[in-house]
Amino acid sequence: MGKLKTLAIAAIAGFGGLLFGYDQGIITSTLVQPDFIQEFNNPSPAMQGGIVSSFSGGAFVGAAFAGYLADKISRKRTIMVGAVIAIVGCAIQTGAVHVAMMVIGRLIAGAAIGILSMVVPMYNSEISHPSNRGLNAGLWQQMLSFGFLSANWIGYGSGFLNGPVQWRLGLGLQMVPAAFLLLGIFFVPYSPRWLLKQGRNEEAMQSLRSLHYNGSNDEWIGAEYNEMLAQVEHDRTLGKADIRDLVRTPGMRKRTVLSCSLQFMTQMTGIPVINYFGPALYTTLGIEGNDRLLLTGISGIIGPVVCAIAIFFIIDRVGRKGPLIVGSLGCAMAMAILAAIVNNFGPDSSNRTALRVGVAMPFVFSVFFSFSFGPISWIYSNELWTTRTRSIGVAAATCSSWAANVLFGQTGSIGIADAGWSFYIAFVVFGVFDAVIIYFFFPETKGLSLEAIAAFFNDGDQTQTAVDPRVSAGDKAEKNDEVFEDLSERKAGAV
Repeated sequence: MGKLKTLAIAAIAGFGGLLFGYDQGIITSTLVQPDFIQEFNNPSPAMQGGIVSSFSGGAFVGAAFAGYLADKISRKRTIMVGAVIAIVGCAIQTGAVHVAMMVIGRLIAGAAIGILSMVVPMYNSEISHPSNRGLNAGLWQQMLSFGFLSANWIGYGSGFLNGPVQWRLGLGLQMVPAAFLLLGIFFVPYSPRWLLKQGRNEEAMQSLRSLHYNGSNDEWIGAEYNEMLAQVEHDRTLGKADIRDLVRTPGMRKRTVLSCSLQFMTQMTGIPVINYFGPALYTTLGIEGNDRLLLTGISGIIGPVVCAIAIFFIIDRVGRKGPLIVGSLGCAMAMAILAAIVNNFGPDSSNRTALRVGVAMPFVFSVFFSFSFGPISWIYSNELWTTRTRSIGVAAATCSSWAANVLFGQTGSIGIADAGWSFYIAFVVFGVFDAVIIYFFFPETKGLSLEAIAAFFNDGDQTQTAVDPRVSAGDKAEKNDEVFEDLSERKAGAV
């Protein structure tokens, strides 16, 4: 019962991911709607990039600020703040009458998504049982994929309408998931780890029981509570966390590099180009008009399906590293084939078979991305930190993701139009490089409690009582040495 309840709570918070995905998807179709192009005087590729990247720039600022809010007012209330800001930004976009107003609306909505992208996966990680943390935290990506899919088909359908409603309808519908999130979040509990940080220990125990009690696991809940409390009490001896903690010790520097680099790697697969500029990509392969939006909509079906398979059946069983390595190489392969076809066959080529293969590559890319970086980047970046440093660490990682997103949001349209096939080669190189780095330097975190994962870094930020959650509560004390020996072996294998 506890696992089903936390899954339901994660789904409510996941409306932030639905909003994120919808925001990403709807701007893709908006930029190519005929009435939008006419009303905004045929915006150039650079101007289109500005509209897209303003969202990412706002998200960078929002993610940076969210770390402070999450510790100050709670994870739950920070999600509320993000939902309110999103409604304001989406309303401005819907009523935009010139590019500047559109950019401002995108900037504000981006700030909201930056907040939500930082705090929702962290909240879902903190409320989860170790055995299904991948599912709950990965649900963010599942909802994101579904939002992107919804936006693609709404954008496609809107192409058959006439007048401003052709693009204003899709933008206005952004407010629907934001409203659902704002209402739903009132009914979820506070994170028990945050409550412990505030000294509200009784409330923390009540929250933990409400999340995980199944009628017979009092011993496990007591052991889990004590482990969390020990970590928080240990954190208090280290003082309040600040940005300097990100580089204060070798262990913290390793956390920062791993967490930030994974989020950066996610964007370097080329996903922003696929998501934001899919129609422009299809144009280079001979696809024109509304057919571009139709293909984007069809390819969007892959994400939710593959991501669901990953978070329900793969990530909590197989682990994090293996899917990331396969995903890196698979995305690189798709980009390499796409580059070769764009280089050798133009949109007017008589070789329709080659062009069809090129059209298939975003679909192949989506398969590899959706079971690897898509969900795991949000899961893994939240697992590496202690309760004391999680907010500031996850904020830094999320900022690195949005920084890369700004880069490709601004240059993607220009790269496709001017650089052609060579633009995709960069993603091939990064994909191979990422696979090598992940194989040699990333530890496996599957099945470990958030407190136990700290043992990989051996820098004084973890307690000496954090143990593998797969050990029964009654045996934790006597199994402690055995578990830390296992952790040490796994840590050595990750170096």
